[in-house]
Amino acid sequence: MSRALVEEVPRVLSPKAPPHNVEAEQSVLGAILLENHAIDRAVEMITPDDFYRESHRRIYMAMLDLAESAEPIDFITLPEILKRRNELEKIGGLSYLTLLLNTVPNAANIRYHCKIVREKAILQNLISSASDIITKAYMEPENIEAFLSETEGIISRIARAATTTSTTAPLRDMSAIADGSNKAKWVIEGVIPEALMTLLQAPKGHVKTWLALYFGICIASGNAAFPAYDMVGKPLSDGRTVMKRPVIYLDRENADMVLKPRLQRMGCPLGFKSWSYTQKPEPPRIDAPGAVDKWYLPLIEKSEPKPVLIFDTLKKFHSKDENSNTLMEPVMDEFKKLCSAGATVIILHHAGFPPKGDRLEKGRGAQIIGDSCDVEWMLDKVDGIKNSYNLRSPKNRLGEAETLSIKLTGNEHYMSFIDVGPIAECPF
Repeated sequence: MSRALVEEVPRVLSPKAPPHNVEAEQSVLGAILLENHAIDRAVEMITPDDFYRESHRRIYMAMLDLAESAEPIDFITLPEILKRRNELEKIGGLSYLTLLLNTVPNAANIRYHCKIVREKAILQNLISSASDIITKAYMEPENIEAFLSETEGIISRIARAATTTSTTAPLRDMSAIADGSNKAKWVIEGVIPEALMTLLQAPKGHVKTWLALYFGICIASGNAAFPAYDMVGKPLSDGRTVMKRPVIYLDRENADMVLKPRLQRMGCPLGFKSWSYTQKPEPPRIDAPGAVDKWYLPLIEKSEPKPVLIFDTLKKFHSKDENSNTLMEPVMDEFKKLCSAGATVIILHHAGFPPKGDRLEKGRGAQIIGDSCDVEWMLDKVDGIKNSYNLRSPKNRLGEAETLSIKLTGNEHYMSFIDVGPIAECPF
């Protein structure tokens, strides 16, 4: 780039703060604190990313998590969840939460305030995208047609966002939680929730990939998952109901030569597609610049019904330190954007080996990884019983945690999972 152009770019990209309205953001959060049911109106219009202040994003995300867990949003639960995430002091402490509560007399105007927040966020996105486009234009890209196509796609997505409401998966109506009248939608009944994020954790070598492929094959085919048998092999039930959806298995851990034989043994249906790192282009890391907008959101947008995306494994899909809450939070936020667009996301994650005879109690890495997910599963190998596992759910925002006792069964030509009830020596 010439010196004249280098001097010109900063002049084009104004250092002025982008449009925002702190008072409107405070009014939204204060209204939810004042009247919890107001969050049902907010979630229809705004997402955490729409807030200009980072502290407001953190508070709103904590409120969403409490609502999804059917817990009240008050001065006990909200500070507690923020404290667990080491965020209470970052948002200004209890004094700032008190300020939010005193900002509004009632929640009657929350839709108006959400509208302001949303419109400012659209302008922020437009300014940020326009700045990137200007910078790239000054760099004089070689392929002008590709650059124009990319630019058109960016502006089109912003335009669509401006004419639609929030794509955040809707919260259960808080007034219906108590009587159980509002049931969650499941892609696999009680196991994988629709348009939300599921984390599957196990030590290396604990058949995570086999199980994730099984999830995907059941979903792509619509066949019931985990048919149940008694200890002598007598069928007890057809299994868990499955909502048929297209599946894309994104694998930066295993090569095609590993995946394809497994898929053949499990009976790969038409609606199942795999994309491994040995294919070119390889599936991009979720935190790579433009990865979500250029690759993943278009995959979701062109699919009806919305797809299930399975990521194998988490550590291969980002470049950050997994032990850092600060660094992993934006990574997990990128996955949340996929859910906000309507995709069901399943993430495989390595865990450390527990002491012999003990079960896995905690996943590896930063706490924000588990906190960002809606359902968390841990896979324990049962000592002394071949191919038998306990699939435990220590966290389930949509229902009670449970444990499935499952077995990988089959032969050199066919493999599948079954539900064997309480683990004991299984005859097959």
